[in-house]
Amino acid sequence: MRLRVASGAVLTLFLGLAALGQPPQGEKNIARDGSLAEKFDQGRKWAVVIGVNQYLDPLIPSLRFCVADARLVSCTLAERCGYEPDRILLIVDDQQSDHLRPFGINLRKQISGWLKNAEPRDTVLVFFSGHGFLDNQGQAFLAPKDCEKENLGLTGFRVDDLRDSLLQCKASQKLLVLDCCHAGALKAGDSAGPSSGELGAAFRDAAGLVTLASCQKTEQSREWQEKKQGLFTHFLARGLKGEADYDRNAVVDSDELYRFTLDKVRTTAQLEMNAQQTPVRFIPPDVVGVFALARISIASEPPPAPAQPIVAVFTVREEGSEGRPVEDAEVQIWYAAKSDERPGFVASGRSVSDGRVEIPVKLSVAQQSQGAFLVTAKHHGTSNTWSLPDFPRSRSYDLALSRKPAATNSFGLTREEVAQGFVSLFDGKTLNGWQGDERLWRVEEGMIIGSTESIHLSQHSFLSTQRTYQDFILKVRFKLARGNSGIQFRSQQAADGAVTGYQAEIDCGEYRHVAIWLEGQNKILCETDPHERDKRFVLDEWNEYTITCKGPRITLDLNDYRLADYVERSRLYSQNGVIALQLVRTDLEPGMRVYFKDIRIRALN
Repeated sequence: MRLRVASGAVLTLFLGLAALGQPPQGEKNIARDGSLAEKFDQGRKWAVVIGVNQYLDPLIPSLRFCVADARLVSCTLAERCGYEPDRILLIVDDQQSDHLRPFGINLRKQISGWLKNAEPRDTVLVFFSGHGFLDNQGQAFLAPKDCEKENLGLTGFRVDDLRDSLLQCKASQKLLVLDCCHAGALKAGDSAGPSSGELGAAFRDAAGLVTLASCQKTEQSREWQEKKQGLFTHFLARGLKGEADYDRNAVVDSDELYRFTLDKVRTTAQLEMNAQQTPVRFIPPDVVGVFALARISIASEPPPAPAQPIVAVFTVREEGSEGRPVEDAEVQIWYAAKSDERPGFVASGRSVSDGRVEIPVKLSVAQQSQGAFLVTAKHHGTSNTWSLPDFPRSRSYDLALSRKPAATNSFGLTREEVAQGFVSLFDGKTLNGWQGDERLWRVEEGMIIGSTESIHLSQHSFLSTQRTYQDFILKVRFKLARGNSGIQFRSQQAADGAVTGYQAEIDCGEYRHVAIWLEGQNKILCETDPHERDKRFVLDEWNEYTITCKGPRITLDLNDYRLADYVERSRLYSQNGVIALQLVRTDLEPGMRVYFKDIRIRALN
């Protein structure tokens, strides 16, 4: 692997936790407290995450992976470590709002203000990825986007100011991590800026603060081209996600994270880059023991049983009232591990005189617990496809084979859609593959009906898929007489049934200007012209949404009219999640009723 040489210093600051810290390596014993998780859960978690790639001063070389590293840390904290997204302040180059871009005035104001939110027992974490410098007097500076290398006193962000803000912060747990002096930015004739270790030394005696630095004084932090990340931050994130939880207590503590990054960074730098990079840490005398950095989930359920052969039983009949059995129909089972994969063939069989076919299937451990199954029945030129959302828990199915030349089968798929790879998420008869409050959701005449006409609903209700989906084309027909509803996608569902994430808005009133809503945060992501929308939306009649998600781009079409074309530039929101149908709480819309049908999806590779 070819190495890149860097100038200046790329810093990654983690201010987080300090009441229960650990000693410097080799200086005193590490004591572990068995109540780490309890103490971590008692307080709130705050984070400031900063990344700077591009600098205005031509004397300061640009960097490549600082913004990516900052976004990685932000997503890791929000999705895997117990930090609430609205308590993570993300300041990076590509933020749309000016106050969230890493200019000097923003760093001085935003960091100080954010740290003041913390109370005793809270956890505070700050991440900074960008250049760092020392002036002629040895004063250390972090470099904001508008920093001038020849005028650090006026344009740099003094490390002393950051230290003062941390000392004044009331949080009982604080950690600072510095990832500095990245290889890859040096120009010919330039000398490397201060290392993480040199900058971290400025915090050596900061009361209540543990400092973790990415490399020693004589080393540089390596960029990992293959991963498009900094080497240190790559393993830092992996450690926080749970790989550093050596004692398997569902908590990553400060000592575990240091030991994990020390081992992985040092070894990988030698093997992959033929270089030396050794993370170091600084712990003041008042910090004793270790403290929790991340709260992770460890599965309490036993692992799935080993792969075993099962027998799937299908009865193929002609569609219609008589339902005569179909003999010699070929029935094929297909499987896709992910929503963006094309299904692969699993097994097949042929029906006998009573329409019955038994197909032995041997499933792997993964196939028993994840992925999706389809079944196709073919006979004399007729071919129908159905999804099997509850397989292999259920193993017996009736298949109504359509012999009519109608454009759609009983599951709302046109023949053209089947050929394109669409599958139905709703079988027209049951809520198999969905989960929700059965008092509020029911199936009638091929429709899913959500109603609060006789029930008081104190919070929004959702009927959600049991699977998650990432890149896809989703088509849903819906009918609304009045009120407010929506279709969730790439959304997350909590244990109490609450759903957060993207929503295609369905509204007859004041929110007609909203196209894409961020459920759970009461935030409008994309607006539309309500007058143009009203021309296409038909009240109390069937309308159709087509929702297309491909990477960060989301398009929303209402009855073939392009309602929204949105690009997600934040990595705070997941690109994989459930699909859900919404009923709003009754204090907002009493006596609601909404209808859905013909719900079909096509995975995009």
